[in-house]
Amino acid sequence: MLRSKLTNFKDACGAELTGSNPNDVVIRDYDTMYTLSPFKAAICSKNPSNQAYCVLNTSSSGNSKRGVALSSDVMYARDHLANAYVSRKRGSTQSVLVPNVDTYRNTNLLYLFVSPDMNTGELCTDCTEEIMTKYVAWESAVPYALGLANSPMLGGQSQLWAAIQDKCPANFLTEISNAAGSNPDSISGASHVNAGRTVTAFAGALAALVALV
Repeated sequence: MLRSKLTNFKDACGAELTGSNPNDVVIRDYDTMYTLSPFKAAICSKNPSNQAYCVLNTSSSGNSKRGVALSSDVMYARDHLANAYVSRKRGSTQSVLVPNVDTYRNTNLLYLFVSPDMNTGELCTDCTEEIMTKYVAWESAVPYALGLANSPMLGGQSQLWAAIQDKCPANFLTEISNAAGSNPDSISGASHVNAGRTVTAFAGALAALVALV
């Protein structure tokens, strides 16, 4: 299970993750593994009112300015989803794609582009509730090793929560909390992904999101 793999990762690489000399590459790899499960669950989330996939409705807003901004985010993400570097091993040369963590964080791509700058009508939707429920359920069951604020890709979540608390009805957060009481393993099959296939599955989830939006 992914949870056990993350625990093993944390135990084996504690010095690189939380020690006095943290390793950015190791942190990025942990971040990639950690976000796989809730991100896949978010992509598969549906609007309970019409059973439409939320990823298809992220730009369905009457606010034309927000529509333009969202379109810009999508185009930026398409161009900057990954960095490439060259790996040399035993005389062979291999190009490796790794997540561009700045793109994920700056565009809120992991939350299907839901962002703190949305107005009440755009932010306080059934889909926002569904998306954030996936993250709360996962983060409650599997605490982030470095503290969530230090996550390269998820670290902006606190600003999103602050916006939700400020702009949405009082019961909005309560509904998310109650819904997140579900077993995270039932939310996403990603909890059973083999560690050796994690990056491949993550790339597949990204491709699905960018293709659908």
